[in-house]
Amino acid sequence: MAYPDQKASSLESQHRPEHLKDEIKEKAVIPDDFVPATPEEEAAVIRKLDWHLLPFVFLLYMLAVLDRSNLGNARLAGMEDEIDLTGFRYNWLGTIFYIACK
Repeated sequence: MAYPDQKASSLESQHRPEHLKDEIKEKAVIPDDFVPATPEEEAAVIRKLDWHLLPFVFLLYMLAVLDRSNLGNARLAGMEDEIDLTGFRYNWLGTIFYIACK
């Protein structure tokens, strides 16, 4: 986040139209005792989030891929009738697992 005395990053400036930037600056209420985070502190927070969230996201992605491959294996093994994969159910389940992995 850019403050009046700081230069805005190129990413911030290219995604907000000029009239919105002025509006945001006018409505922003910054306490007098507010101290912006240093780049080192921002990097530490991002690193901490990465170490805590990425393993969880990887696990969820791995389970979704495993489910999708198990669905194909069940169909090839002839279990369509046992698990009621008749009609378009197999197609819908494959689509759901594919979307869940994206």
